[in-house]
Amino acid sequence: MIANTAPARPHTRASLAAQLHDLGVRPGGTVLVHASGMLGEGSPLARLHDLDADVLLLGVDHGSNTSLHLAEYRQPAPPRQRCGAAVLTADGGREWVWWDDVRLDDEGFAQLGADLEATGAVRLGPVGDGTGRLMRQRAAVDFAVEWLARHRRTEEA
Repeated sequence: MIANTAPARPHTRASLAAQLHDLGVRPGGTVLVHASGMLGEGSPLARLHDLDADVLLLGVDHGSNTSLHLAEYRQPAPPRQRCGAAVLTADGGREWVWWDDVRLDDEGFAQLGADLEATGAVRLGPVGDGTGRLMRQRAAVDFAVEWLARHRRTEEA
């Protein structure tokens, strides 16, 4: 949300719950719950896909479009890797946790995005000295699923 538009929105001075309700989030439909898969089905990206949210890229191309990683998770047999991170424990300490996850690779995202733009699914316009790219996240991810299936190898291939 752009700060200058906030006062004009309904419930701007109301609770976060009221603002989220205006955006389509309903009780039990939290966007912020995050599973161990970094950018996959249990992530906020998948919830944004479910809500058919907008994505706005400011001054960057699709090489920086995090939403496209959701399409990597939706491939039939995406390459995987072992990941680790320090996580907070219930008692406030930290513990190193390991898990297997999709190996993320943004190589080709710039071309994927150019191909997406060629379909007319992305609105481009000036924002300051840069370019803004506005798109429906669901359309972008669904396009990327098909694009990656044609342009990338899976672990089984």
